[in-house]
Amino acid sequence: MEEAGLVIEHRQASGFFWVMGMIFFWASERAAGRDVGGAVRDRIQAPYPPLMESWAKTWQDLLSHPDGLAIKQMLDRFMPKSQVIIARKPMDTVARPGGHHE
Repeated sequence: MEEAGLVIEHRQASGFFWVMGMIFFWASERAAGRDVGGAVRDRIQAPYPPLMESWAKTWQDLLSHPDGLAIKQMLDRFMPKSQVIIARKPMDTVARPGGHHE
């Protein structure tokens, strides 16, 4: 994006928690003999499988660690579920009528 002349205003990669949570949900559903085909995130409802509950507690313990946020950010870059990048075209490259640049 920067090579294309855009200025990155905000970058966020998130998802390690949800990627792992979905893996644990799928594993729990398969172990219970339930079909896990199709979109499943909207099917995740209480009571949550014990594996997911354990994962959520482990994640909260990690985030409460002094380096927890830095570790989370590293894991989100390693295995993002989604990434949002907000960029803008710099004002000095906007062409004026008549072919002149500001």
